[in-house]
Amino acid sequence: MTGFDYSSTASRPAYRDLPGDVRRGVAEALGGPPAEVRLAGGGFTPGFAATVRRGGASLFVKAAPESSAFAYPAYVQEASLLAALPAGLPIPRLLSTQHLGADGPGEAWVLLVIEHIAGTLPGGPWTQGQAEAVHAALVDFDGKSRRIPAHLATGSMTDGLTDDEAVMGVFGRCATGGRSPRFLPALGRRHWLELQGLVDRAPSLLTGSAMVHNDLRPDNIILERSSGRALVCDWTFLTRGPAWADWVALLPYLHHDGLDADAWIGASPLSAGVPAEAIDSWLAVLAAYMVVSGLAADVPTSPRLRAHNRFTAGIVVDWLSERREWTV
Repeated sequence: MTGFDYSSTASRPAYRDLPGDVRRGVAEALGGPPAEVRLAGGGFTPGFAATVRRGGASLFVKAAPESSAFAYPAYVQEASLLAALPAGLPIPRLLSTQHLGADGPGEAWVLLVIEHIAGTLPGGPWTQGQAEAVHAALVDFDGKSRRIPAHLATGSMTDGLTDDEAVMGVFGRCATGGRSPRFLPALGRRHWLELQGLVDRAPSLLTGSAMVHNDLRPDNIILERSSGRALVCDWTFLTRGPAWADWVALLPYLHHDGLDADAWIGASPLSAGVPAEAIDSWLAVLAAYMVVSGLAADVPTSPRLRAHNRFTAGIVVDWLSERREWTV
């Protein structure tokens, strides 16, 4: 299976197309109009996101209009979370938030001004050094997450998954004669039923009270060029679950690029000693969600989203096939 370029997935508006008050807000934060605007290529929301530069100053800014059904509430939620998080976490700092246009005749916008981290996304392909940096950041976050106000993490990471009939039954439907997705490895009925069994056991296996990001992908991570440290971005879905969940959800990408993901499970303090059935259940639920999403209609404002869903479903099932010692 070929790889997936997470650095080039977004469809974003140009800076010149932003309303005047949003551009004025950016200029105010930067000390004047930007001399350079570099749109963020990664991500799946249609909101504005870019690095802006003027002289020696650089900022990362995000903006979305109230009419954007996903980007606006996502950015508002992220701003609220980032503002409440304690210092010292492996997360770029929120510098300011502005709510613009709400009292005028134009549309309301939200503008986030975030610390700029000069760096790159991991992957393309993943290296052992990148894996070590990201793992260190997740261990650091887990250790410091006890300082995060408890009310910021609501619900469970399985909300919207284990209560979704389409997700919970997708592998059973494949086993009983439903169309097997072409983007998955060729599996026999026994394998589909085994996957379905793992999904069925998720409500009892995937319990935990740790705070988790719950949307960790390569494009939500920055590897700082100067230090090599990893920082985790896009904190919209902070919730609770097992402390190992974010790390395990990222491991299929490492496995796809040739790293020993199973060795990482045993070596990490996040996942060492976790029952294999619990890890496989989480992988099966992730795969089920990605299969259902990958079969859905394309999203015009996020043209690469379904390709990401299909790619991720494929690499998760591929790794599960090895872990379960299936012959496919």
